[in-house]
Amino acid sequence: MENKTIKIGLVGNPNVGKSTVFNTLTGMKQHTGNWTGKTVTNAVGTFEYEGKEYELVDLPGTYSLISHSAEEEVTRDFVLSNDYDFIIVVCDAVCLERNLNLVLQLKKVTSNVIVCVNLIDEARKKRIIINFSKLEKELDLPVIGISARNEEGLDELLKLIDEYNIKENCENNVSKNIEEVISIQVEDKIIKEAEKIAQKTIQFEKKDYASKDRKIDKILTNKITGIPIMLLMLGVILWLTIQGANYPSQILFNALFSYFSTAFSSITTSITGMINEILHASKIAPIIIMITMITIVRFCFASNNTFNFL
Repeated sequence: MENKTIKIGLVGNPNVGKSTVFNTLTGMKQHTGNWTGKTVTNAVGTFEYEGKEYELVDLPGTYSLISHSAEEEVTRDFVLSNDYDFIIVVCDAVCLERNLNLVLQLKKVTSNVIVCVNLIDEARKKRIIINFSKLEKELDLPVIGISARNEEGLDELLKLIDEYNIKENCENNVSKNIEEVISIQVEDKIIKEAEKIAQKTIQFEKKDYASKDRKIDKILTNKITGIPIMLLMLGVILWLTIQGANYPSQILFNALFSYFSTAFSSITTSITGMINEILHASKIAPIIIMITMITIVRFCFASNNTFNFL
């Protein structure tokens, strides 16, 4: 039993930083593939802590265990399979009430659940205070607050995983037909229960913390302004692809040409000419343009993750 690999399922709503938690814990010890009979990608990674080996399965994001898509079906089937030691459900600290719906649904399926509240740094910025000890008591589940991208609270998460009392041969307390267990009536009760728990455990020091986001949403999702903004953004992307990337590409090309010309200035004229031909060859230009475009895209994604534009 000492050499047994402990299998953990990583579950959560979309866009709660679940994959960031996965990447931070597993690092490069991961591989991707497809779920059996599905086109949905799965990611499995491993990590070690205190001499124990863990296998972490990053499941597709879902709002409910009642599946409406192939991704949600994959997550539901995994949870019902009981082919795991326990589940970590990742929640967004800023939208915790909405995330609690999935937590309460999972609780009906298995008692082997750890609640990981991510993005606590964003909650602090918006002056949202979460009483984790009270939340743990209300849910009757272990709860930990972290910021995966800043690696805040990850040591505490690993300690909680290590100390968690894994119940072997624990049977799910529901039938395999999840629709019978989480019906519309039950789902309504879960939503109300999540609302009550949120009221008891979450405090908003700044009542209008989401006013800026709502104002932006009103502009971006408005019938009149939304479509022109979308077309403008698509136009910018198209311009960057066709024309915009040429400017930094040319600067990079000139820098490379200047470097090689200086570096090989003492070489014979024939070799220098050959180098010039290689640098000016049509095969080099697309590579430089691709490098520039990838850099621009990576910069846009990094800016979005840092400043939460979208």
